Amino acid sequence: SWREPPHFRSPMGEALREQIAEKFGEGSLDLTAPPPPEPGERDLDDDFSNVLDRYLGSQMGSTDLYACPICYVEAERRCGDDGDDGGDGEYDPDRDGGAFDFSVDPMTVLGDLDGGKYHVAATFCFDRLTGVKRHLREAHGLDLSDLNGNDLFHLYCIRKTDGLLQRYLR
Repeated sequence: SWREPPHFRSPMGEALREQIAEKFGEGSLDLTAPPPPEPGERDLDDDFSNVLDRYLGSQMGSTDLYACPICYVEAERRCGDDGDDGGDGEYDPDRDGGAFDFSVDPMTVLGDLDGGKYHVAATFCFDRLTGVKRHLREAHGLDLSDLNGNDLFHLYCIRKTDGLLQRYLR
């Protein structure tokens, strides 16, 4: 229990409690309550969606993210798979709903790989098309010289008109 100044031997009186509550707010004597946020400090209860929205609005601007088509399709296949279905981990179109289903929100697909941390997604999402092409050559060993145009890559942009988000919203 709180003690009365100056020697802090006797219990704190009601008048001093009211004075402290008036100056510092109700609950200021409750040491078990979390401290109030400092002015301008981010609220710790913000969920990832709010933080991501602020990032997309301020940092990302008009740029987009390109996902590796191979990695994204595999990530979507694995999305929500907790491994207890008795499957062998191989692609099964009857079980998985078929290729290019795009029935799951792209941010959920990317975040589900590592519990919403997006570290795994960062290894195959790039802000430039050249990054995806380099990834396809180096990580997957593909020769892209036979590919005409960039239409395939634009399908795996997060926000473009015919990108992942738009196909999910249809």
